[in-house]
Amino acid sequence: MATMKVRCTSSDFGRDLLKIQVNLDELLLFEPKSVVARPLKEFGEYRGIPLRAYNPREILVEKVRALLTRKGVVARDLFDIITLEMRRGLKASDFRKEILEKVRFALRYKRYRERLAPNLDDLLKMGGKELLELLEVEGISLHDATRSEFLRRFRKLKEFLAAMRDDLVGVSLSTPARRRTRREIRNRS
Repeated sequence: MATMKVRCTSSDFGRDLLKIQVNLDELLLFEPKSVVARPLKEFGEYRGIPLRAYNPREILVEKVRALLTRKGVVARDLFDIITLEMRRGLKASDFRKEILEKVRFALRYKRYRERLAPNLDDLLKMGGKELLELLEVEGISLHDATRSEFLRRFRKLKEFLAAMRDDLVGVSLSTPARRRTRREIRNRS
């Protein structure tokens, strides 16, 4: 992975840091989308940059993989997973096979193998109050109107992951995930 940090200065936004990460060792399961990245506010002659972006299904599956293999449980991943469900209608439970495939691919690295079971255990023990506290620490607040729906979906996600526990922890390195061909990615999309 290559990481670049670029300092930008503009009269509209002031001084800011743009972080760009390029990962060449990743398993893509869904065809990327063509999009145009646009600024939030008019920015001189800049009107947008055409680029390829993750398919929302790829984001969901990758967020679940990250939730299970990052160092500790990151509330932002939970927030993103549940927000994708609420706004895009994407449910992790619809992508069981793809989640297992992503996890298997990540488990080539020792650090991810070591984190999987403890992260899953911590996540399954986590209550709604604890999640809300973690979100607040990370600077994410929920409106009262969405809080109960968010927590209901969090419980459903935990039920899904609990049902997958044996498959996740038992993912075997003897059958590592392999890279997909472009044709396989297109056929899945």
